Amino acid sequence: MDYRKELLLASAARLYSLGIDLEAAREKLKRLVERGVSFDSDEMFTAYREYSELHRQWRDLEKQHLDLRNEVLRDSGQPLTEETPENAGAENKTCAE
Repeated sequence: MDYRKELLLASAARLYSLGIDLEAAREKLKRLVERGVSFDSDEMFTAYREYSELHRQWRDLEKQHLDLRNEVLRDSGQPLTEETPENAGAENKTCAE
């Protein structure tokens, strides 16, 4: 298998894992707010810092993953697709459309 395809699969798995961690961090922040923890508290600051770092990692990895996916598709002669929240799951939608 092409090393780029292996890297693509590995980055997809890491995105999935990061997504789970990111959602857990978001839920932790939500629980703190629901409990009435002060936004100025060390506990809130730590939770927000953890969430922000996970979000940054996820955003950066997602960009790398999509760039690599487009490179693999381009090199294989397949049409590039642009997956956005509006067309997620749409079949055969190309960037030119």
